[in-house]
Amino acid sequence: MIKNKTQRLTLSGLLLALGIILPYATAHGLGVAGTLLLPMHVPVLLCGFLCGPAYGAILGMTLPILNCLLTGMPAPFPMLPIMFFELSVYGLSSGLLFSKTRLGKQKYGIYLALPIAMILGRIAYAMVFYILFLIVGRLGALAVGAAIATGLPGILCQFLLIPPIIFIVRERIKR
Repeated sequence: MIKNKTQRLTLSGLLLALGIILPYATAHGLGVAGTLLLPMHVPVLLCGFLCGPAYGAILGMTLPILNCLLTGMPAPFPMLPIMFFELSVYGLSSGLLFSKTRLGKQKYGIYLALPIAMILGRIAYAMVFYILFLIVGRLGALAVGAAIATGLPGILCQFLLIPPIIFIVRERIKR
């Protein structure tokens, strides 16, 4: 994890920008829905792992709101509240797993921390979905299981992208 506060703040800002550009580029540039590749998840998970739980959680809260305001994605309801909590849990849990447990000190700890953080984020997704369902009574065709199944390509991309990035940054920090 990056120790210098200025570097954490700078990296968080870069990841915020990436979190705005990636969903826009994949949706408009490639024509691929965000529900398929989950482009906002990668910067938030990286921020948690590299900058810590507070930075990761704040990025997870900020990113869906900014994207909704700037691009209209995610939709204000029901996806914005769902993603607000899901991404904040991603950032918080990835940061906690890497900074407060032995996983961050182990060379390959990312391979255990990443799926745990992803599962915790999806649990938050399901909980907020359920609460909204109780309040509104009906959320249409939206379903937690369908969201997970649809997001499998994005989950695979996260497993392929995030560990190598963590390894590269760790090597750079050691120098």
